[in-house]
Amino acid sequence: FDKGGDGTINFDEFLMAVRGRLSPTRRKLVVKVFNALDAAGDGNGYLTIEDLQDAYSASDHPDVKAGKRTEQEVLTDLLEAFEGAGKGGNSKKGDGMVTLDEWIAYYEEVSSSIDTDDYLGVMITKCWSCLKTLAPDGKTLVPAISYVPAYEINTLEKILRKSIYQKAKKG
Repeated sequence: FDKGGDGTINFDEFLMAVRGRLSPTRRKLVVKVFNALDAAGDGNGYLTIEDLQDAYSASDHPDVKAGKRTEQEVLTDLLEAFEGAGKGGNSKKGDGMVTLDEWIAYYEEVSSSIDTDDYLGVMITKCWSCLKTLAPDGKTLVPAISYVPAYEINTLEKILRKSIYQKAKKG
């Protein structure tokens, strides 16, 4: 349980050990975001500040607005948070590149304290909503990341079942 190796188990380490790895739904979404960020950048298989800076607006960070830190400092901290994931917060300065494994480890830590796939899905989708990709028409930009919560799928299923049932009764 002691990921940090400090001889104690904090709440996040405990949750991670109990909840374990990302569910397939969560993992698929997390990998999709990583791939979209990488594709929007240089497509080299890892993320750098350059890959993140267009998708994460550091200018809106409270410390940047207050003049306490620069946008570059905030982006560096963001990158280091992803690189330090899975190390119990005892990470050394990274290499400036976030691998897919580091990305997944970060979201496993975040995910361990979130009860439902829907909450995490909506949170991640909103967080990375500025990521865009071309629609099939090749002209229109659409969100690169989408998530449909289970309650919306369940509602659609009910509507379809009712409609099919009504048509079957008529026939």
